[in-house]
Formats: sequence, C-alpha cells, structure tokens
Amino acid sequence: MPGGREPATIASIKKYRPKNESINNSQVLFSDYEYEDAILVVKEMVELNVLRLVESRLVTNHISLYIGYSRTDGGGWAGGSRKLTVRTNSLSVLMDAFISLYHLKVQKGRLIRQISISFNDVLDESYESYDLFSDIEALEEEKKLQKAIVSIRHKYGKNAILKLMNKQEKATTEKRNTLIGGHNA
Repeated sequence: MPGGREPATIASIKKYRPKNESINNSQVLFSDYEYEDAILVVKEMVELNVLRLVESRLVTNHISLYIGYSRTDGGGWAGGSRKLTVRTNSLSVLMDAFISLYHLKVQKGRLIRQISISFNDVLDESYESYDLFSDIEALEEEKKLQKAIVSIRHKYGKNAILKLMNKQEKATTEKRNTLIGGHNA
C-alpha cells in the first residue's frame, strides 16, 4: 500500500479465524532412502509448503516432522515438533528449523520410506513476527523471490522453475509434479 498504510483494522484482525490451521505434506518415497538422501526430500517438501504459505499469505510458528522407517529396516517412526521464536513464511527460517529437527530426531543408518511435514498454527501474514536477530530487509527480499516463483509456476507450470537440488538423483519434486494430483505450488 502506498504510504505504508495497512487496510486491516485491529478489530478485523482480532476476529479473523483462519480457514486452515495447518499445511501438511506427506509422501511415500519411491524406494528406501538413506539418511542424506531423505533430507534432500525434506528440503524439497519444505520449499513447496513455503510457496503455499506465501501464495496464501499465511505464516506459521510451529513445525512438525515425521519420518517412517522402511519395513525392511524394522519399521517405526521418528520425529517431533518445534515451536519457533517467530511467526513467519521465510524459506530460510523454516528450512533451518526443519534441518535442525531432522538431525535431532532421525537416526542415521536407518532406511527411510515415508516423510511427513506440517506447518501448524497457521495464521494470516498480518500476524508475522520477528525477533532481535531477524534481518527484516533480507526476509522481505526473500518473500519477493518466493512470490515471483509462485507467479511463474502458475503461468508456466509446476516444473517451470526448479532448483539444482530438484535435479539430483534422489529428488522427488520434478517427478511428483508430473503425477496426477501432484503439488500445486
């Protein structure tokens, strides 16, 4: 808005109730994945969910990660959730949080077959918050880039812009985007 004016009133913000309280993404992998290969898929999933947050003008301050180990490796689950110190839709902030949670909760040496991630406590981006360590200018530049990616993907298709990580052998985004019901980010 010109002049930095916000069209929302305090009353409208207080009575706002989100349509969705979380954004989730889960996938069964095409084969058993090693620890380092699975973190690549987690990164892809986080990026796709961040694009959904940005596109929907939403922010989160609570993430969850669950890993399903392969039945050939005894099965079972690992994971957990983490409350963030900020409410954000920043790819860098959310990616760092998921990578940290992955390294904390997932056992090296186990074969992984399923990955689920969630952005919980999702609210309108008017609730975005920062901490003393936030580089607000960098976060705004990052958001502009994410919005541009969303726009290009809408115009030219889901695989119009891919990162190098999406081209790696164990990456799943490009293939999943070609499947019926693939991601819409």
